[in-house]
Amino acid sequence: QIFSSGAKGATLEKLTGIKIEVKDLISLLCGRSPEISTDKIIDIIQDPKDKSIRNLISYEEDGTVIQRILIDEKNIIKGADTFDSSGNLVYEVRFSGNKEVQGFVLPARIDVRAGQKAMKMTMRQVLPNTDVKADLFMLTAPSGGAN
Repeated sequence: QIFSSGAKGATLEKLTGIKIEVKDLISLLCGRSPEISTDKIIDIIQDPKDKSIRNLISYEEDGTVIQRILIDEKNIIKGADTFDSSGNLVYEVRFSGNKEVQGFVLPARIDVRAGQKAMKMTMRQVLPNTDVKADLFMLTAPSGGAN
């Protein structure tokens, strides 16, 4: 077992090498960006490299960027970058291959990168409102430790 149940701020760093909180991974699987505090300063600017993308940027009071969310012209989240309190990139996420499931747009593929570490998730099947056994969510480290 990677962490105890109810562990506040638990990350998947031991499993993936990426310091991403479990609650943030759940948000990503739903096609949402990781949650940020609502008391942050937020700005929306057009992406200088891709004019079809808008960047929703969250700042600390001192002007340090803490999160950047990439939104396309259909208001679908295409990615999110999360930064630490010093402004260093902690991890970046990119969504692709969107599919609609009961009126919700979900990413078919999620790529997470932190430096040289990468995690790729592909949604093959989505079964909304299905009973799920708790042991399905037991994560075990790959043999040989974290990759």
